[in-house]
Amino acid sequence: MSQPACRPRCGNDLQVSRLDISQEAPQLTTTTSHIFCISCSDGLGLSNSNGGARICPACETHLINPDDAVVTQLNPTEDYKTSVLSGLSPGIIMECAGRGLAFYSYQTTQEIVYQEFLAKSLTEKYSTLSSQMDKIINDANAEITNLREKLSAVHMDQRHLEQKNHELVTAYKEKSRSQQQIQKLYQSLKSQVMASHVQTAASDDAENTLQTVTGSRLIDRLGTSRAPQSQYAQFSAGHRGAEQIHSRQRSSGSGGITAHLPAIRACLFDMDGLLIDSEDWYTVCTNEVLREYGKPDLPWDIKAQLQGRPGPEAGRIFSEWAQLPISRADFMTKSVALQRKYFPRTQPLPGVRALLSTLQAAHTHIALATSSHAGNFGLKTGHLTDLFAAFPEDNRVLGDDPRIPPGRGKPAPDIYLLALDTVNARLRRDGGSEREITPAECLVIEDSVPGVEAGRRAGMQVVWCPHPGLLNEYRSREKEVLAGLTGQHKDEDEGLKTVDKAGDTVGAKEESTGERVKGAPGEIDDGWAVLLPTLEGFPYERYGIGVANKL
Repeated sequence: MSQPACRPRCGNDLQVSRLDISQEAPQLTTTTSHIFCISCSDGLGLSNSNGGARICPACETHLINPDDAVVTQLNPTEDYKTSVLSGLSPGIIMECAGRGLAFYSYQTTQEIVYQEFLAKSLTEKYSTLSSQMDKIINDANAEITNLREKLSAVHMDQRHLEQKNHELVTAYKEKSRSQQQIQKLYQSLKSQVMASHVQTAASDDAENTLQTVTGSRLIDRLGTSRAPQSQYAQFSAGHRGAEQIHSRQRSSGSGGITAHLPAIRACLFDMDGLLIDSEDWYTVCTNEVLREYGKPDLPWDIKAQLQGRPGPEAGRIFSEWAQLPISRADFMTKSVALQRKYFPRTQPLPGVRALLSTLQAAHTHIALATSSHAGNFGLKTGHLTDLFAAFPEDNRVLGDDPRIPPGRGKPAPDIYLLALDTVNARLRRDGGSEREITPAECLVIEDSVPGVEAGRRAGMQVVWCPHPGLLNEYRSREKEVLAGLTGQHKDEDEGLKTVDKAGDTVGAKEESTGERVKGAPGEIDDGWAVLLPTLEGFPYERYGIGVANKL
């Protein structure tokens, strides 16, 4: 039907809506007691009585006779009523009246059924909507209750944190007061010790000078009566006096092969795991890939072999251990993606800022010697420019520096020798007012075992400041690490031996000449390397750092 809103309805078609029919206009009625408006009857073909087949759309009854569907007035005029009923017998008129009453009775019944259907439909819809609304309200109330409980828990946590913060602030203030008292006591003792050392060095220097100028007879005449120490105070000034003090301090505590070590003029730093906590982030990245393939986390015995090594060598060692079901290139792709995520989160390790600041104030030269290539260096340090501003651009040697020959990364000494060369190049550019620095006057500060070996092979003094996990791996072997004798670098790779052509051991040759043999590791307890658990409270006096400036 083209206009379903106008369709009539019988007892079998209650789903179709009813349209009010005007009592004034002509309508089409059928012998089945159904009414259609003229427009609908025309569209349904009911108005045509020329013998064609007609079907009542409401009850599907065939309307065969022409008078089975006729157009009539539902509210005819008086003249119409007279003309239609005139000449009919009373019996026929009564029959027509009976049929009319039956027609309206049927229509009324259909209307009642329709209204009941509407009422039932609306009641069901109302019930459904009411149930949905109740559910929504209950869910909302439950969510509100849950949020209130969470808010209450947050408030409680906040109160606990505030209380904890207050306790920490109180404890920090107490610790600060204790630290200040200890610092004052330390400074007092330090001043006393320094004054004693200065006086001793000045007396020794003055006595040596007098012996050279006047000879032994003058010394004999002096006998046991010595001039006041203040008379020779002028001999203690200058760098030589500082070196004497430093040598005296080192020789008295080392108990090893080397009796005297010069004062430190330059400090060469590793970076990963020493200045910043990037080694921990390397572990995080590696473990995420390992866990993805059901592998165990990276243990320290393997990580110890990776630290301080160039990327290709570290990759080979790791691949042989991990046995991942992916290629090394795929592993590197995953690792690089994670490193880009985590490396910008690195932070300085304890004592680093204070150490760099003190070295700068003491006019000690510093340089960086890291196995990290330029890309990773930028990721790790881009947010720490204030920290790394302590290292001049031309005093930074990175792992991919073209001046380092292929395969000559740590534990080979090349990177630290190159770092020293950058410092001396700066001294030469500054006019040569300060003599160039020797390897023995350099202090390598490292956290990795290959890095310690590289520093020892460069002929430099070394401080080993390892991660606690790494230190645990080398428990009872600390002296081997400090001597550079852990086997992380092969002598034959450089044509080096620990016994020279004359049959002298390296240690004997160093003891006789007073110099380190270039490219060779050290010997146990030779005094060239020490172990520090942290960079906090760095022993500057041990290395003569800043002593010359204080005299």
